[in-house]
Parts: sequence; structure tokens; C-alpha cells
Amino acid sequence: MKEENGMIIDQLNIAMKGIDSQDSFRKENYSKQNEQMQRYINLENQKLKLQLGDLSKKIKEMQTDESVSALKEKLQKIEKQMSMVIEEYEQQMNSKDQQLKTITQKLIMTNGEVQKQNITLSRNEKKISEQAEIIEKLQEKTRQMQQLREILMMQREDFIQLEIKNVQKQQALFEVNKKCGRLEERLTKFEKKQEEGLVIPENPNFGDQKYFFQDLNKTISENETFSKYLRINFPDINYDIVEKKLNRIQNWIEDNKHDRKQDANSDNPGQKNFNINKFTVYRPTFFSFIEKQYNLIQKSQPQILRPTIIKPQFLQLMRSILDAKYNEFLQVQNYQCYSKFGDFVYSFLGNFKIDPITLKIVINKEIQGNSKLADDIRVNFYIDLMSPLLDQIWDVVIFREFLNEDSSNDELFFYLHVRNLIFKGPQMNHNCASFHPVHFIKWEHAEYSLVIRTLLEYFRSERHQKYKIIRDLFFNQQGQTIEGRFSINFEGFRNLFENENFLNTNELEKAYLYRQCYSLGRGVVSPEVFFAVITDSNFLTKHLIFKSDEDLPKFDNVIMFSKFEYQNEYQYQTEINLIGKIRILAK
Repeated sequence: MKEENGMIIDQLNIAMKGIDSQDSFRKENYSKQNEQMQRYINLENQKLKLQLGDLSKKIKEMQTDESVSALKEKLQKIEKQMSMVIEEYEQQMNSKDQQLKTITQKLIMTNGEVQKQNITLSRNEKKISEQAEIIEKLQEKTRQMQQLREILMMQREDFIQLEIKNVQKQQALFEVNKKCGRLEERLTKFEKKQEEGLVIPENPNFGDQKYFFQDLNKTISENETFSKYLRINFPDINYDIVEKKLNRIQNWIEDNKHDRKQDANSDNPGQKNFNINKFTVYRPTFFSFIEKQYNLIQKSQPQILRPTIIKPQFLQLMRSILDAKYNEFLQVQNYQCYSKFGDFVYSFLGNFKIDPITLKIVINKEIQGNSKLADDIRVNFYIDLMSPLLDQIWDVVIFREFLNEDSSNDELFFYLHVRNLIFKGPQMNHNCASFHPVHFIKWEHAEYSLVIRTLLEYFRSERHQKYKIIRDLFFNQQGQTIEGRFSINFEGFRNLFENENFLNTNELEKAYLYRQCYSLGRGVVSPEVFFAVITDSNFLTKHLIFKSDEDLPKFDNVIMFSKFEYQNEYQYQTEINLIGKIRILAK
């Protein structure tokens, strides 16, 4: 096809060239003939002019030399000759005019033919351009055909690969269907077990474990090497003054043993064994929130208080609360805003639940605006928590201690931090955490709650040592004894914070803590009162903040909570900031 088109184009080009050459040749002939005629006429005119000049000269000569008759004869001859010459010239001019007419006619005819040839030439040029466009289109289509062939080949290869993958997927789907069938069987068994409740394992070693923890705490707290440790690490303390003040208070207590009330409310700082849990601010526990509903159930349906089955939902809820409380510690920047554990549990149970499918914490929309349902959830949770079936489950025992606020917030934070390190994140990320009361970790099948309990007892003994350090720092200051209790003024109180353990304390915190101590001790700022205040205000937790190995959880937009209406910012933070406090942004 390409060769035929090329031959046609070549023939058209040759024909156009021949027409152009003929036209040019004819035009050249016509122009040459015209030039020759013009030259001939010019030459004849010049000859006639010369003859006229000669005649005029002769006439003059004849006028001078000859007679008039002779001149007349000559003139007649000359006129005859002139007439003959003119006739000849006229004949020649007529012939030339005829030739010119014939030439002009031929030129007109030639121009007509040239116009016809130009019209045909323009037509041929159009045909050539159209054929060139057709050729370009054909070439473009051939290129497209080649591209389509390449795409077709690639698609064939892809199709073959897809077929191979499809076969592999079908095989994998077949295997997945098998596994799904097995999982469905296991799920039906699991649902039956869920209806039956948790399988509470027996712990025959619970008594020995409990004694071990008590003995561990006592052994570490009464370690005689601690006094040496104090003297080495706190050389600025004058221990002679401390011992004198301890002896003075000891003598006063012995002189007033008959005063049982004073003896019951005072702690002997000279003894090795003392209960630092007494140095706390008395506050109502979680039970005070549900006491009315609990007493009503105890009177009307006492059998409910001793459940025979513990559902897995209780275990999921309890461990999710601990995960959420740890997130609060990480999110809140101001240590004074840490909520008490009882308040946290109360608010959590009134706003959130555990999704039965994803096992994630979600908002419980069913209890929004239904305070009775929220109270029922809290009471049922407390009943399951205090069930005798769980008395030997260390996870539940520790949760009870924190809920009853038998432990401080810094102990709770230490416990949750170690727990987070053991599980490398929230405990509920592990499948077995939702259904097994005893959660083993990969360390020769150790129970995680026993591991944390051991570390918690060590931490509690460290709190005893902290109190001893604070007591010695107090007695190293100048003060006075008020009713047998050593008290210091604000200047001595401020000197306490020059110790390296409290260097990051600002002036606002010092003033706040002193006022709290003064109010709680009714004018007496003693080490016992100071320890109670720094425990209740989370001051110890501030100096205990660890760096988490896990990223903080990502929260959805605060709009998710917009359906709630709160009277003030405090209530908003108390109710919402449970999975980790979300700060309120001013709009």
C-alpha cells in the first residue's frame, strides 16, 4: 500500500514538472519574437530618419546650386521613392500587425491552457495533500496497532499471572474455609463456656504467696543497712539532732501513755515498724457511691451478693479500666489533676463499655440520660469484684486494694507502668486477657499478677524508706514541739525542698503544700502530715513519672462527646477524660 501511494505521488510530480516546462518554453518564444519585431521597427525608423536628413541636406544644396525645376524633378523622384518606401513600410507594418494579432491570439489561447493546467495542478495538489493525510493516518493507525499488540501481549501475561494467583487464592480460600469451620466449632464451644461463666482456677498456694509478700515487705522495710544508706547519701543531715528529737518525742509519748486517744492518733517515729498508710487524708471510697443500692440488694435479694458464675465481661471490664487509667497518667500533664481511682472507676462505668466483638472501649450510648441503668452497672461490677470466687485471684485482689484506696496514687502508677512494660502495651491487646483470670506471661509460665505484686511490695517498702528520709529531713530543721508533735515553720519547710529529690519543685507548689499541711495538721506541720499531703496531692507521683515505651493512644475528634451536656469544665474532664484525658480546646 505504501509503495503504490509513493508511485502515484512520483507520477504526479513528473506531470507537474512537464506542464511547467512547456509553459515556460512558450512564454520565452513569445517574448523573443516580440523583442525581435521591436528591434526591427526601431532599426527601420532610424534608417528613415537618416534618409530624411540626407534629403533635407540635398534640398538645401539644390536650392543653392541648381534650379528649381531640377529640384522639383529631384523632389518628385524623392517623393516617389518616399511613397514607395512608405508603402513598403505600411505593407510590412500590416504584415507585422497581422503577425502580432496571431501572436496575441496564440498568447491568449496559451494563457487559457495555462489556467486550465493550473486548475488541474491545484486539483492534483489537493489530491496529493489528501493522500498524504491518508498516509499519515494510516501510519498513525499502524503505530496504534503496534501499541495495541504490545498491550495485548502484556495483558495476556497479566491474565496468565492472574489466573495463577486466582488458583492460589482459591487454594488459600479453601484452607481458610477449613480454618473458619474449625474456628466456628471453637466459637460455639467458647460461647457455651461464656454462658457457663469463667473457669476460676484454684490457687492452693495463695496463703503462702500472701505470707511471702508480707514477709518481703517487712524484710526490706526493717533492713538495718538503710540507716547506713541514709548517712552515705544524705551527709548534710545532722543525725545527732535527729536522734535527740526522736528521743524527746519518745519520752513524751511514754509520759502520756494513759491518754489512749493521743496514743491511738500518734505514730511512734522511733519505732522500726510503723504504718505509713495512716498518713493519709480520709476520703470516702468507691463503695460510698453505691452504698444505697448495695444495701437495698442486700435486704431484698441477698443471694445476688454471692454470685455462682462470673461472666467474662467482668474480667474484660476490670482490665480495660486499668489500661484506661494508665493512659490517663500518660496524658495528663498536671499531676494535681490525676483522678482518684474510685472516682475514675465510677465515671468509667457510667460512660463506657467493652464492645463484645472488638473488645475495645466504646461509649455506652444505652446509659446516656439513664442514671438508674448506670448505677445498676456499677453495683453489678462491685458485686462480681467482691465475689468470694475471686478471693484467690491476685489480679482481683490488687484491684480491690486500689479501689478501696488502700494504696496511694504513686503505687497505682508504679503498678500500671510495670504492667504496661510486661505486656508491651495494654493488657487487653492480648487475646487471653479477656477470658483467663490467670494471665501467664512468657517466662516459664509465670503469672503476671504475682510478678507485679512482688515489685509492688518492693515499691511499698521503698515508700517506708521515703518516709524515713522525710522524717529525718524534718527533724534536721529548726522547729518546736506542739503537744508532743514536732512542727516546723515555712522557712524550715522551704528548706526541705533543697534536697536533690525535690529540686524541681517551684515556689507555687511549696506554698500550696505548706498551706495544705497547716490546714490538715491544724497548725502543726509534722512529717506525718507532710507525707499525707504529698500522697493525697499526687506530689510523689510527679517525681515518679516514667517514660512509656508505647505511643500514646490516638483519640477521635472531641465531637464524639458533643452529645453530652456538662455544667462546667471540671465535670467535663471528670466524665470524659477516662481513656486518657483529652484537653478542652477553647473555641
